[in-house]
Amino acid sequence: MATIAIFLRPSAKGAAFPGSVYIRVIHRRKVLTVTTPYRLYVGEWDVGKSRVVFPPGTEASRKAYLREAVEKIRQDWKHLQEHILLLDSKEIAYTVCDVLDILRYRSSRCMLKAYASCKATELQLQGRERTGEAYLSAARSLLRFNNGRDIPLSNLDASLMRHYEAWLKGGGRSLNTVSFYMRNLRVLLNRAVSEGLIESPVINPFSQVYTGVQTTRKRALSKEEIRILDKLDFTRDNKAEKNSGLRQALDIFLFCFHARGMSFVDVAYLKKSDVREGLISYIRRKTGQLLEIRITPAMQALINRYTEVTAGSPFLFPLIREADKPLRRQYLSALRLQNSHLDRIARMAGLQKKLTTHCSRHSWATIAKGEHLPLWVISEGLGHSNEKTTYAYLASFEQTVLDKAVEKVSRAIKKAG
Repeated sequence: MATIAIFLRPSAKGAAFPGSVYIRVIHRRKVLTVTTPYRLYVGEWDVGKSRVVFPPGTEASRKAYLREAVEKIRQDWKHLQEHILLLDSKEIAYTVCDVLDILRYRSSRCMLKAYASCKATELQLQGRERTGEAYLSAARSLLRFNNGRDIPLSNLDASLMRHYEAWLKGGGRSLNTVSFYMRNLRVLLNRAVSEGLIESPVINPFSQVYTGVQTTRKRALSKEEIRILDKLDFTRDNKAEKNSGLRQALDIFLFCFHARGMSFVDVAYLKKSDVREGLISYIRRKTGQLLEIRITPAMQALINRYTEVTAGSPFLFPLIREADKPLRRQYLSALRLQNSHLDRIARMAGLQKKLTTHCSRHSWATIAKGEHLPLWVISEGLGHSNEKTTYAYLASFEQTVLDKAVEKVSRAIKKAG
């Protein structure tokens, strides 16, 4: 647990000049300090009890200043203690910087950097690290555009956003990346308005910049390609230890596919306690939606393969291996390794497509559509909130069908000639 202490740093000019009151936080042998705006003389500070005192003969105006300092220091101490208790209660790894974020936020809560950091911390405590990282990523990008200088939230106007968009495009950013940053900045601004930190802008700062989503062509696997992966042999070159990582990566990919296109992040965080009476019940991390999946024989076989490896772990698969260390960091490391292995697996299988963790989800949706399953069934299976989302999700797959139609017509013309 982090510890807090308050000190008076005497002025270098001597006792005749006021010094600075500062707060020191220690956590995991790391020490950081934050200086309060209050300046006190040596006689106005009790070193033993770390508190403000009122020397005899103190003038009324000075007493008012000291009372204000007492109240401010008391509030800072209280907010820090509450914040530390909250961080500890969530049983997540945090740094001394995370502790001080609450004070930086309160002292400059109308500035983009501090506000984004505070919102990201709140989301982390709710288990929504990905959204918090998106806020921080957008804020950092805008600050890079502003040469590293922080920006008051009230300065996020239409003119700034237009110039920022031009800078992003000039740097080769795609429209989807531009939209990603703009939409997250818009959320931060709207939240600041709803919290009463700033007034609502007269003109929407984001009305003249791109905030849409440009459809990108998805690379889904066919039934035949899934079969090729399922039959892939990793034992031919007798490099069992080296190939065990590839075997695991493919098993996780196939499990994602058979589990109705379950996202890799949800598989990584699956716990044995989520499995009951042949069902997997889990909360989808992206949407917070509760989903239930019946375990098929194919899924059970993949789970059984890792029973011994995960014997001492609460997790179903060996992707997050140490429950007492930051889970998010382990997940991101597993994700990078998974995609690296899948890239090699695609080459081994002779696939002419890029294989990624998300490809299993696209593949399940595409094959389900090819089997003429109703749209609402596919939507339920993917955990989408409505069929409109599923329709947009599947729209990019239609291009493959159209490409084949064009080829078929071309061949028919050649035969006719």
